[in-house]
Amino acid sequence: MELKWLEDFVELTRTGSFSRAAEERNITQPAFSRRIRALEGWLGATLVDRSSYPVTLTDMGRQFLPSAEEIIRSAIGVRDDFRLLNRSSGPAIRIVTLHTLALTVVPDAVAALLKQEPRARVSISASVQGVEEHFDALVSGTADILITYGHLGIIEKAVNDGAMEWLTLRQEQFVLVATPERAEEWGPRPLTRERSGLPFLAYSSYSFSEKLVMPVARRFSRQLRIVYEDGLAETLRAMALRGAGMAWLPHSIIRQDLEAKRLVILEDDSLRIGYEIRAYKAQRNKNAIAAVMWDQLKTLSGAG
Repeated sequence: MELKWLEDFVELTRTGSFSRAAEERNITQPAFSRRIRALEGWLGATLVDRSSYPVTLTDMGRQFLPSAEEIIRSAIGVRDDFRLLNRSSGPAIRIVTLHTLALTVVPDAVAALLKQEPRARVSISASVQGVEEHFDALVSGTADILITYGHLGIIEKAVNDGAMEWLTLRQEQFVLVATPERAEEWGPRPLTRERSGLPFLAYSSYSFSEKLVMPVARRFSRQLRIVYEDGLAETLRAMALRGAGMAWLPHSIIRQDLEAKRLVILEDDSLRIGYEIRAYKAQRNKNAIAAVMWDQLKTLSGAG
């Protein structure tokens, strides 16, 4: 499969005409038609209904269009990132992390690195991939440092072969919160009082946060009713602030909401979920700037 086939397909859906799309793509119409058929052959599905004008998509074509657009965006994004890095001078470091940590923990560490190494180039990948993909990136060398949540049974099994070294950067907690209005509606300690049908904002099954929160949430499965699901804590925070339900959120991202009483903590400390934020690096990583970054992380964690 070639990227230009996807670009042809997207252009065809935009124009609804093989001739106009071929003109926009600056190729002959027969060549354009062959590339669309090549894409269909690669997928094993008919994407375009050629019996109508303007051209319409089949059901399979409509299902495939968002994927084609996302692949094009991703490919162009990766190309642009590497072109930018190639134009830049100085040593490079690649850090993979979670979206929440890219906003809260990583900036301090990167700022400290750039102060010491002004010519360094830092590439951050804020990913929602799973545990295995993150550690595979370290092992394969496509990432130098991983900053993520640490929790017994989630992270340790990924590093039990001794190939990784790690630091604890910070202790954190998930706290159960809702708006003051919803808290008043439900009354004090709604979970332990076994209120039923309580709207719950849950983490998606693929996220790290879900693996931390759900073991506690399952204890109250008869009381909680999932009304919204997302992989990002920031999105659940936005929904909680709109009164959509209760959610376990990292204390660091809702501290100001609690101080301003936009959110209040439900239940008592027994339902707080503690965890660590850790940095990981492959033992065999020889990137000199990654070693400097590791020393900065040690200092920030108090281990230096």
